[in-house]
Amino acid sequence: MEIFLFTRSWEPYTFRMRDLEPIMAGPGPGESPLGITHVCSEWRRVALSMPMLWSTIKARHKAHQPSANQWILAHDSRLQAWLTRAGTHSLLDITFESNADFPTSDQRVSALSWILPYQHRIRTLSLKGYFEEFPGGSYSVLEMLRLSNACLHNWPSPISMPALRRVGICGLFVHYPFIPWQQITHLYLHVYSADPLLSIISQSTALVKLDISFDPTEIFYMAPNVDVEDDERLRMEYLETLILQGNEITTLLFPYLVLPALSDLQLHSCWNPSVYHALQGRSFFQLRSFTFRGYDMSEADFLNLLSSMPSLKDVRYSKLNETVIGGLTWNFGSGSCNLAPNLEYLGIFTDYALDEHIAVDDDVILNMVASRDPSRTPRVLDTGPLFESRIIRSHLPKKSCDDAALQEFALKEDAYADYSSNSDLDVDSVYCYMGRSERVHIFF
Repeated sequence: MEIFLFTRSWEPYTFRMRDLEPIMAGPGPGESPLGITHVCSEWRRVALSMPMLWSTIKARHKAHQPSANQWILAHDSRLQAWLTRAGTHSLLDITFESNADFPTSDQRVSALSWILPYQHRIRTLSLKGYFEEFPGGSYSVLEMLRLSNACLHNWPSPISMPALRRVGICGLFVHYPFIPWQQITHLYLHVYSADPLLSIISQSTALVKLDISFDPTEIFYMAPNVDVEDDERLRMEYLETLILQGNEITTLLFPYLVLPALSDLQLHSCWNPSVYHALQGRSFFQLRSFTFRGYDMSEADFLNLLSSMPSLKDVRYSKLNETVIGGLTWNFGSGSCNLAPNLEYLGIFTDYALDEHIAVDDDVILNMVASRDPSRTPRVLDTGPLFESRIIRSHLPKKSCDDAALQEFALKEDAYADYSSNSDLDVDSVYCYMGRSERVHIFF
């Protein structure tokens, strides 16, 4: 049976929501989902008797269907055959995209009605397009809901989602009251205004990870409020990871937050040291991981953050020059104060499109690593031609992994760094979009 499972695609479909991957119920259909059934009658029998092979469903409703009945997916014979193969008990991962202009209101209302018999089995539900009505009822095992440019006009009560923990909303944003925000632990939002954003966060008290892309330029610009009263602040007791993308988002959001559990901060925006230090002063968090991909964070600001946050183990930054190298070089003389004593990994990502270059050669970097390595024998590993990327590590790196694992980790970081800043692109097209770029991965 494993052979049959590996004939399908296991690549997660992020739905243009960075790393908000579906909670998979089985493999994806792949390019030729029926190919395995055409080998012989025995293979067909086995394939059709494996519900897991058919538990990931990707349906698309197009305009200009040839018959009136086909406006209603409950009458779509191919979809119904697929659902039948998924059996009666296996969990389902359903993605439905609709770009149809339904001719009647009844057809608009019934666009999602086909999921009603299966709603108690849906584990991940991803929707894109226009829907008149979200079906009511109990989604008892639904763990993830993703809405990408989805418009839901009505939602009859009651709607129950007791297991829902992960939500992603991209593009069109509406504060849907049927989502149990108080139990959500992972949230991805692409928003244009601070008003619904703050309202959602204030209700999402169980959040562990919050990922926000903010683009106010498409609608209007809202000036940040730096004079926030204490009773207006939002205390997120459990939030460990915060990812923010957008030039105004840090200045706009930070004054409202208190984040005592924050350990991973990722900023794809401009740097505002005053609002960051005010947030840290209120929250007393100890970061273990910090990523900055943007502009306006000077070398002095970067080194100051390292100095004030000795707990950091994992750091990603967009500049590497003699100032940064000098700050990271250890001096064991009397009275010396060595930065980042717990640092395990430093990733440098510079893009030629931004006229950023790594202004130091490998020997200078090696000397810095050697100053922090008791063995004094760092070395360089080559990652191959995919990126202009080097891996430099100490003789006994704190991250315990072999050379192959180091290279795999570094290349994954390259791909994620490009993809996270261009979330409308798939990973393959990002390589062409970004052009040439430099990467240095340092393992201490």
